[in-house]
Amino acid sequence: MDRGRAPDTGRHHGRTARALARRARLARIRTGALGWAGEALGPLWPLLVYLTLVAGGALPRPETMAPLAYAALGYWTWSLMVDAALAPARGLAAHRQPGTAPEAAMLAGGLDAATRAGWRAVVLGPLAVLATGGALDPVGLLVALALIPAALALPLGAGLILALWAAPWPDVPAGATTALRLSLLPSLVLFPLPEAAWAWAATVLNPLALWTDSLRALAGTGALPHPVAVVAWTLAGGTLLALGLRGLRHLSPRLRDAMA
Repeated sequence: MDRGRAPDTGRHHGRTARALARRARLARIRTGALGWAGEALGPLWPLLVYLTLVAGGALPRPETMAPLAYAALGYWTWSLMVDAALAPARGLAAHRQPGTAPEAAMLAGGLDAATRAGWRAVVLGPLAVLATGGALDPVGLLVALALIPAALALPLGAGLILALWAAPWPDVPAGATTALRLSLLPSLVLFPLPEAAWAWAATVLNPLALWTDSLRALAGTGALPHPVAVVAWTLAGGTLLALGLRGLRHLSPRLRDAMA
């Protein structure tokens, strides 16, 4: 691609992606049972199930913060990363039509994921503040927000590679979606792992669990529980994101043919 045309092409992809994402969002709201309310209330259903199980003693209670705050912060962080990993493939699948550039379709998927994350923040953020009595650590919360791009690097890189695989193998994203949804329970989203020797390894070797636990701990207490693992996964995420972007540049013509 001509380097001089790259900025114009990027702006065109951005305008197209915004239009595609807006059209998909409006269609989802029109066809949903609750309309706009469905977008806002969606994050509450997992929390209602979780709190019922905690109240009945079926799940362990966190010791560091109120169960509602623990689950609200954990679910927002986990869902943000899962949506980032699935966004490029979802965008390609939703906007697979002649004349739509694959880059614009992937970006539209990312914008749609960002909209869902915004709705979740509007709903879950106040719940976390109320559950803690406003006792969130302000400095730790700012640090946690600053680390979100580092947390998103790995799922975004994986998402780009997943989208590239989806062109020749359309069933791959469906399998990835199922696997990521099943990661809700072992990723420290709604409840802590038991006090056991394997729990540490299960946390630091699972990037979803690591980032969920780390960002929530920063917001709640200002402490970062696994700093070495955070650095390691940040570097791994940056590497995978660079590989995904490079693959997209090289395979973009094939994606265009597949979308035609």
